[in-house]
Amino acid sequence: ASCFNCPHDGMKRARKYLPLDLLNKLAGEYAAGDDVSWVLSGMGEPLLHPEIANMLHMLAKFPVTMQTSLQKLPEAPDFPWFAADHVRISTDALARDDFAKVRPGCNWENIEKFLAFARERKRAFPDQFPEIGISMLRHFHTENHLQPFLRYWKQVARPVFRENFFRWPFDMPAEPVQWYQVLGEAEYGRPGSHTSMVDFTPVKRRPCRHALLSATVLSDGSVTICPYDFEGAHALGNIHEQAMKQIWSSPAAESFRQQHLQMKFAENLPCSSCRDWYHPL
Repeated sequence: ASCFNCPHDGMKRARKYLPLDLLNKLAGEYAAGDDVSWVLSGMGEPLLHPEIANMLHMLAKFPVTMQTSLQKLPEAPDFPWFAADHVRISTDALARDDFAKVRPGCNWENIEKFLAFARERKRAFPDQFPEIGISMLRHFHTENHLQPFLRYWKQVARPVFRENFFRWPFDMPAEPVQWYQVLGEAEYGRPGSHTSMVDFTPVKRRPCRHALLSATVLSDGSVTICPYDFEGAHALGNIHEQAMKQIWSSPAAESFRQQHLQMKFAENLPCSSCRDWYHPL
């Protein structure tokens, strides 16, 4: 299966799963209540990882977001959905036929089944099931479907927000889908690959949130500068060899963040010409 403009097919880095013991080592550096959250995404489908259930159990005490196209739907009745706070489902379509064109190899039936399942679970256990969001990537295959997508989900989804122990508006029952969004396509450091008629990149550049607020861990343990460095060419360290906190406070990492704060980039960094810096974490 593949997503539009995915760099995975041309990736030179070895394709492998993040080892469970490596995640355990990484998670062990932090405690519940620390200012840290986790995003399960990146070069592939998180639900295809053979240890994804154990990974979610391991991270259950932290805020967790999973980004998925539901290529595989967990069948175990005790799958730990409760461990995730948000699940973003990438559809890029509103109907089965269009989905088959823009997401070849992905499974529309899984999305339908999951949303039906989510409706039941959210009704029965509103605070023990993740908030669900639906996203569409804007590119030349989807330009004509954006308004129908927004109109449909505007009718279906009622924003209900959960913050800490409170849900508001408190008198509204939880819907299976809480939010929906249209995303700009990413170039992944490949200038000229942008296809949409609308460029989402803001005109005025500012420091990148990925650089200042996040650390991207690849499956080989490399900690690289951002999720768009899919080859790990600009890795700051490796959690096989160092603790994440050591890598984060290393001279190389601090220098990298200072470059973003000052908006002055070394020639060997792709940041100066990057068009993906505005994407949310």
